Amino acid sequence: MRSWIHALLNLAPLLAVVAALWGAGVLILRSRSVTVAAWPAGRVAALWLLGCWLSGVLLLTLLPGVVSAGVSGLDDGRPRADLIPFRAVLTEGPGLGGIAVLERLANVAMFGVGGVLIAATCAWGVRRTALACGALALAIEAAQWLGNSGRAATVDDVLAALLGGAAGAAVVALSRRVTASPAPGLRAGPRTGR
Repeated sequence: MRSWIHALLNLAPLLAVVAALWGAGVLILRSRSVTVAAWPAGRVAALWLLGCWLSGVLLLTLLPGVVSAGVSGLDDGRPRADLIPFRAVLTEGPGLGGIAVLERLANVAMFGVGGVLIAATCAWGVRRTALACGALALAIEAAQWLGNSGRAATVDDVLAALLGGAAGAAVVALSRRVTASPAPGLRAGPRTGR
């Protein structure tokens, strides 16, 4: 867990520049696009946060050596692929507190945030958002393997992205349903005769 904190601290200046660039891009898009100009401020903010999140995920996952928490056997520089679901969880970690479990939970949380942002920005449902997160994770894993970044491309990361994206989109769907329904005790519609 400590390596994630150090990685974020090392990337903070770069992430700040990327966030500023995304902010400028969103402002330019809003000023030039009739469709985006009609969006409420919350959706525009979600678009900016989505861009920042996507940039952070790509920097953390594709830059070699940014995070190398507890993954064994990757020091020879050869690309590795682990296509057996949950193999690392069952073999590498000492119980539920092991690094393999914590890494999977961190991926679920990371893509949970992405699921919230994608669903809020694109107005997508749970299935579509989960598939988008899974496709992004699959592309990242393929790039890690093809790019020979010294990281293991694992099916667990894709499954964690699917789960996190679905959970994040479910939170947005639930919040939309709660805010769209009338308060308890209030009638929806006009009263008819006595």
